[in-house]
Amino acid sequence: SEDDYELTVVVSPTSPPTDPPSPSPSDGPSPSPSDPPSPSPSDPPSPLPSDAPSPSPTVPEQCMVNVDMTCVDDDGTDCDDIPTPEKQCDTSDVITFTYTAETCDESFNSQDDTCEDIGTGPSDSATIECKDSSFIVLPVNMVTVGDRVTLLLRESSAADLISCEIKNTDDTVEQTLVIDTTALNLKDTFGSIQLERCDKQSCFIPITYTYNITNIGDTPMEVTTVMRTRGTSMVDLIGIVEDRNVEVGESTVAREIKELDVCVNVDEETRIRVEADPPQGIPCFSEDDYEL
Repeated sequence: SEDDYELTVVVSPTSPPTDPPSPSPSDGPSPSPSDPPSPSPSDPPSPLPSDAPSPSPTVPEQCMVNVDMTCVDDDGTDCDDIPTPEKQCDTSDVITFTYTAETCDESFNSQDDTCEDIGTGPSDSATIECKDSSFIVLPVNMVTVGDRVTLLLRESSAADLISCEIKNTDDTVEQTLVIDTTALNLKDTFGSIQLERCDKQSCFIPITYTYNITNIGDTPMEVTTVMRTRGTSMVDLIGIVEDRNVEVGESTVAREIKELDVCVNVDEETRIRVEADPPQGIPCFSEDDYEL
């Protein structure tokens, strides 16, 4: 038998035509790259406030002093350059001795002098009484060791030879001397007296030590000490400083007058130390020396 086969075609209903889908919106075209716009001109920014500069460190005022020492005679000659006088006396109208209280054993002269000690010899304190060859008494002198005795022989008509008595305080004669005044030399020693001067010839020359004190710092100062050392002697000369308060750049001075024995070799150092105080801060000092 022949099989029957039925084909059934089912057709779906046709949909009405539709518009094609609208394209989805898209971004606009990208702009072509370009330089960024120039900023509009503006005032420069104000600088930030800065800290005030640190003050430089303050240098404290400093006390500085300088002392300068000089030594001259009355003619302005440096003490080291003062000449030694001729020792042989040309004339002897005025003669000066220093009292030493030494015995006759210490006599040293070119004369055939007469010297006699009585008892233990002269005392530290004495009376010197001299007479000329006519026994005219010359002025009497009361002395202690180191004192000077001046005899005015021109007032005597017979003073070529003088005799002297050295008495103690009880008026007891302790030494007798006979001196030829026509043959004298400076530094002649007759027992307890030594010749220092015959008229204008003299062993002792007045000299002046000058201590110039200058403020070389940058603050006023007050001089507090002016210590002078000579040998074993130490003396503060603050009492003779002309002005103790010294301004910056100014000076003050102290002067010391003494005598120099130019008839003997001198090896003597003088040292000066000056100290000063400022109103504030550290004191200062200066030293100088002078050697004869």
